Amino acid sequence: MDDVVKESEMIEEGFGRNVWPQGLQFYRLEQHKEMMAKKEAEEAEARKQSAGDSSDGSSGKRDDAEATERKEEMRKQLRERIQQKAEQRKRK
Repeated sequence: MDDVVKESEMIEEGFGRNVWPQGLQFYRLEQHKEMMAKKEAEEAEARKQSAGDSSDGSSGKRDDAEATERKEEMRKQLRERIQQKAEQRKRK
């Protein structure tokens, strides 16, 4: 929030009154509210996905052992492919 101006910076010297129009103050407040709502929604989504082991995060149920094993195997294969691609790039 670098662009937020302190109230002391908004007061005209010698006049002692706020020089910002009310509309601009309201606009800044609305921007802040939207930003905070977006941040809270992202945090809620992250908590929802980390709650269960399911890949889509939509169900709170835990995956059975077989599904977990398949996922681990797929992750292992993906890591190997990524590592192979990285090695190929280093050779070029």
